Amino acid sequence: MLHCGSPQTLDRRNRDVSRRRRTIILRQMLRLKVAKMKLINQLLRGPADHPKSYQCDGPVDGMASASAIVRNRLLASMAPELFDRLRPHLHSITLKRKAILQEHNRPIEYVYFLERGVASLFARTKSDGPVAVSIVGPRGFVGVAAILGKTRSPNRCVMEVPGEALRITSQELNRIMDDAPAVRQLLLTYIHALLIQNSQVALCNGRHELLERLCRWLLLAADRFDEKAIPLTHDQLAVTLGVRRAGVTTALSTLEKMGAIAKTRGAIEIADRALLEHETCECYHIITSEYRFITNSGCYRHVLERLAPDLDRPHHAGPNGIPAAR
Repeated sequence: MLHCGSPQTLDRRNRDVSRRRRTIILRQMLRLKVAKMKLINQLLRGPADHPKSYQCDGPVDGMASASAIVRNRLLASMAPELFDRLRPHLHSITLKRKAILQEHNRPIEYVYFLERGVASLFARTKSDGPVAVSIVGPRGFVGVAAILGKTRSPNRCVMEVPGEALRITSQELNRIMDDAPAVRQLLLTYIHALLIQNSQVALCNGRHELLERLCRWLLLAADRFDEKAIPLTHDQLAVTLGVRRAGVTTALSTLEKMGAIAKTRGAIEIADRALLEHETCECYHIITSEYRFITNSGCYRHVLERLAPDLDRPHHAGPNGIPAAR
């Protein structure tokens, strides 16, 4: 007879636990595979055989991203009846690094809902170089002035991390907002969060140390990028933060020694996010709290019939790696 504490009993218990764990894992994998196959079959049957929008229980995952499902979190939070008004006018476009989405004091032709990648809005004067005043990713859109009834952009907008976007003409979007005020209200809620970001960045640039500002920018970029490795150079960060390249290099080396980041050629990898959050200033947390409405709002999987994305050709780069104006 085996005692409860005997090696044979413990070994049998361990085998039973391992067997139960393997069974649970296999069942979970099977459920996931079945769910993926159902969604793929729905998409292959075409728009006539499946709904164009349906509610989801969480964020759009990587499998859905590979399909023709909207990834922009602001658009994904729109009720299907509102998104249906935009659906026929949204066109997928591929955006390369340094592509200019909008130019200072130039007409706003399109509004871009970023699906992937990161863009920065720059302010500048004739005597001073550009400084980033806000950052935009898949939680928002580029073209705020058009929503506010303006026809020209107050800032230059440049893609820092390449990606994709769904774009719509500003004229068509304004017509839709006139017909459906709820669409305008949703976009205005995002604009409020963007204004909070702009004001905190102004405070951050004037009062906080470079290391804190760098951590804040890296965290905001990571929040808007799907991968740990962010394709950024020292020159890009220097222009974005409005400081000398040597200062950025020193700050990055400090973070690397701490173990917060890992530098690779042409990219920066977030190695310890908790440590990076500890080193940043309060501005990051204030900005993030204003964007939670998008993360916590309703989530729908809006299906688009996408053709091959158009390529948006970047313009020639000017001084400091920022593309020259058209």
